[in-house]
Amino acid sequence: MKRLLSLILITAVSFFALASERPQITDCKLNGKKLYGHVFITESESSADFRVKTVTSIPDLEVKQVPSTAANSCGLWSFTDTQSAADFTVKFVESDEDFTIRFKD
Repeated sequence: MKRLLSLILITAVSFFALASERPQITDCKLNGKKLYGHVFITESESSADFRVKTVTSIPDLEVKQVPSTAANSCGLWSFTDTQSAADFTVKFVESDEDFTIRFKD
């Protein structure tokens, strides 16, 4: 029984240690990049600033799609077709994300 409890404790500690290694969003920035503004969606791993997963509950960031002129505060994204006009690029993924988002109306 003691061995089972030790195994459960080690597994839980390992899980939380791995989860905490993911970079955290602070002041609406991640890795020095602001998380609002003009966003370009890419399929290329190498050109993506961030790997993003869309979720339905408990996101790291709530995102609202807005017109270009309104994308000026945290979570307000205006999608652009031109990578050079983007403040940052994202690749939407199903796993191994840098952060999660939920779109709001």
